[in-house]
Order: sequence, then C-alpha cells, then structure tokens
Amino acid sequence: MHAPLPASLKPSRILFVSQSPSSLRADLRALRGIGMRDCTQCSDVRSALRFLQAERERAAALEQRRGTRLPGTSPDLVVCDERSQDGPISLFLYALAREGALRTQPLLVLTGDPAFARALRAVGVYVLERPYSMNELERMTQKAMSAMRRVLRPELFEQGAAKRGLPLVPKDSGAAPKNPEKKPAEGKGAAEKRPLTVSDCYAEGAAQIKKGALPEAERALLQVLEKQEDHVGAALGLARVHRAAGDGA
Repeated sequence: MHAPLPASLKPSRILFVSQSPSSLRADLRALRGIGMRDCTQCSDVRSALRFLQAERERAAALEQRRGTRLPGTSPDLVVCDERSQDGPISLFLYALAREGALRTQPLLVLTGDPAFARALRAVGVYVLERPYSMNELERMTQKAMSAMRRVLRPELFEQGAAKRGLPLVPKDSGAAPKNPEKKPAEGKGAAEKRPLTVSDCYAEGAAQIKKGALPEAERALLQVLEKQEDHVGAALGLARVHRAAGDGA
C-alpha cells in the first residue's frame, strides 16, 4: 500500500509525449492511480511544443485579465516515453531547454533503456526506468513537481551530445546542435583528477560555488544527484546555483 501524494503534487493534468499507443495506455493506468484526471497526448516534438506554448499564452492572458495566478491552466506534468515520432525524446527535451519560458516545466521520462536513462540523468532530467512500482512512480512524480526541481539547461544537453551520444536533432535534418560544446582533450592526468565518488563530486560543487563558477558547480552537483538522487546537500546547492543564475523555480 502506497501513501498518496499531497494534493498540491497530484498531477491532475498531464501532457504525454510518445509515439507508442501501448505505452500510453499502460502508463496512464498507473498515472490515474496517483490522481491524474486529464491527459493530452502528442506524438511529435513540434505538436508538443505548440501545445505547451499555447497553454502558457492562454494562462498568461487569463492571469492578466483576472490579476491572479489560476491553477489548472497549463499541464501539471509532462510525461515522456523514450521516443517520439521524431526520434529519441532527447530531441523534445533539448527543445524545451532552449525555450527559456519552458525550462522549469515539470517533466518525467519513462524508459526501459538503462544507458539512455543514465544519459538523461547526467543532463538533469528526472527518469523512471521500467518496470516501476506505484511507490517509485509517486516518488519520482513528487521530485519532478517539487519547487526544488531541476531546471533544464541547454549547455548540459550539448555536453551530453558530445560525451554520451545524446541525440539533439532529427537524423534527417542534417543540422548540428546550436553552439555545441567541444569535448576537451583528456589525458591520463585529467582522468585521474576527475571526481568519482559522491563526496568528491559534492566537495567539488561546493568549492565551485564559493568561487562563483556556476556552470562548473552545477555539473559537479548533477554528478552527485546522478549517483545519489536523495542527496539533500546537492539538491540545496543546485537550487542555490539556479537562484544565483536567475533561472531557478
């Protein structure tokens, strides 16, 4: 028996991005079990982005007329299967990261590919691997919707494209990621200096925060959370970095 989510974290409105109707049916049954009431499904990146942008514009217009923020005027949570019609879901996530207004959109990726899950976690995305339990779904949903949730950052995706083979553009487009970061040359000495343990990564993140080196601090803290998702110090440090950068929740 699993404990129910707090009312404020129940995802009553879902945007589900997937090319697979079978995934949609199976995952929706689980999501309804934690309070989802309404679902909009998109199968490709373009239609999903159009939907989110239209919802934000509609919510902004309503708020301007009424002078207050209205709940339920945009999706509470975006749930993504590992693929859309355009290709891997990383195409959609990178597009969200490049849209400043959508970087804080709560989202969760469901995948059965452990390597793809590791690549997405490395760029700051909440991932739940199939098969999952209801307790795991609730826990990850709560993380994705919390005020401390991670902010999507395009530079991390570009690093992931260089270092982890994370697809960012459709194969048939022939385009390259905007301003991709080149992979630095690494010798034996560089590999030996790279933080490997949770404590090393956290110490590196804390040191970079003191120096004011926000991108370096963020990379180190995300490494901590990739290795230990419930590391409170890293989560607080990451929130501090995002506030200092001016794009936190």
